[in-house]
Amino acid sequence: VTGAVSRHLVRTTFEDLPPEAVAATKQHIMHTLATIVGGSGAPGCPQVAGLVQSWGGRPESTVLAYGHRAPAPHAVLANSTMAHALDFCYNDDRIAYKSSVCAVPAALALAERQRLSGRELIAAACLGIDLGLRIGLAAEPKPQHISSPAVEPFAAAAAAGKLLGLDEEGMANALGIALCECRASGTSTSSPSLTKRLGPGLAAQGGVTAALLAAAGYPAQRDILDGPR
Repeated sequence: VTGAVSRHLVRTTFEDLPPEAVAATKQHIMHTLATIVGGSGAPGCPQVAGLVQSWGGRPESTVLAYGHRAPAPHAVLANSTMAHALDFCYNDDRIAYKSSVCAVPAALALAERQRLSGRELIAAACLGIDLGLRIGLAAEPKPQHISSPAVEPFAAAAAAGKLLGLDEEGMANALGIALCECRASGTSTSSPSLTKRLGPGLAAQGGVTAALLAAAGYPAQRDILDGPR
């Protein structure tokens, strides 16, 4: 199963996408950009953006709404956190899953880093969103509320890996490394905790890091979706 998914992610191009998928992905991208702007001033988000700026590093991707650039995983940490901060991100009501809060920031960051086209951005975001949804819907027993940290590292890794041009082996490695980033311990929504909005940021950062490690040749297991555990 993991091999089939990796082949699909690598081989699917913008031209293969149905028109309705392209239209939906554009809506997801625009909606996510809006929620990032809205969440940029929410409690906790200035601290994350400020920390990312203090880390410095190669100016690869923009921390949106703030304007400074940072290494792609760091920018994604801030952008996905902001996207989720006000809880207006796209939700798939079948499993209460925030379907694009990590895949879209990952795609935006890597498209900027690699200087790629809008069509490549849309294809990668679409594939990442779709993979996250399918994993969430396939989980058994069916979750009542699947948290972003449980699925989104795969979605972010798929989007980032696509834009990095990973081959099938590399994409399988990216998904395998992303498994290490998955967490399902639940989140705290009681005041004064702000960890709920931080979860997607950490998940997206982990997924992008997984894709970059795979691009560097880091190996991972192959049975992450259909293994004995």
